[in-house]
Amino acid sequence: MARAAMSKLVMRRNKLKKGVKESGMSFEVDYEYFERHFWPSMIQRTRFDPLLVWTEIQSYIKGSSSSYSYVGMYLTKREYANMGRKKSLLSHDEKESLWDIFIEYERWKVRLGAYDF
Repeated sequence: MARAAMSKLVMRRNKLKKGVKESGMSFEVDYEYFERHFWPSMIQRTRFDPLLVWTEIQSYIKGSSSSYSYVGMYLTKREYANMGRKKSLLSHDEKESLWDIFIEYERWKVRLGAYDF
């Protein structure tokens, strides 16, 4: 990725962080909080490990270089599911299931007034 484009993405992310802080959202969700407070509601519904889900969300769905170009700043279900196995070793169907968990996680964060980056 070109240096100018990367700088633009970093500036956009910093602007979003500032906006979140000014909006009064209460806290940032990190992996420990995710595992302790969100994951128990998923245990009976998925076979995925919480660290795998967290990593896929933070690294690919929300953290890929192209995620910033989408509405909401995360990959669509289709884009994520069609991502090559060189990036994520999960199958197409596994990615679709994991993306659904991601959406539940996002809704949960909104209800709490929390954020992540």
